Amino acid sequence: MKKVVILAIAVVAGIGFFAFKPVEEPARMLTHPKRVALIETKQAEPIDRTDLVQALIMVESSGREDAYNEQEDAVGCLQIRRVMVKDVNRILKKQGKDKHFKLKDRWDCDKAVEMFEIYTGYYHPDADDETIARGWNGGPDGHKKPATEKYWNKVKNQL
Repeated sequence: MKKVVILAIAVVAGIGFFAFKPVEEPARMLTHPKRVALIETKQAEPIDRTDLVQALIMVESSGREDAYNEQEDAVGCLQIRRVMVKDVNRILKKQGKDKHFKLKDRWDCDKAVEMFEIYTGYYHPDADDETIARGWNGGPDGHKKPATEKYWNKVKNQL
């Protein structure tokens, strides 16, 4: 098994570009490259949520891009459901953007992180990590639901 090490992260126009170099690692260890997550805010500069996204990926899928929860039809590294893709596409349309995600995009971790950025940038643009994580788990008002507190504790333990 190969471990992916990030050699460089360049942020250009709000998009992260990566350079990777594989190295040997112990066979049992699951690794996942860090995904740069820049959340658009009302402020001039986007907020870097890379550590939060990495923690969410570990909680949701243990870093596996091929993770699938059949009961919920939750797919990929961030366990995205069909309704999330539909909501993200609605947000993009409302913002006048031409971009459109397909259900198969849930399997691609870079596209999943992009959907996360759009969703959280729309519902929680200036929020703290807890509000964002609980909103990711429980919907736009998830930060108000007691049921998402346990999820937040799992995410917090990964930070």
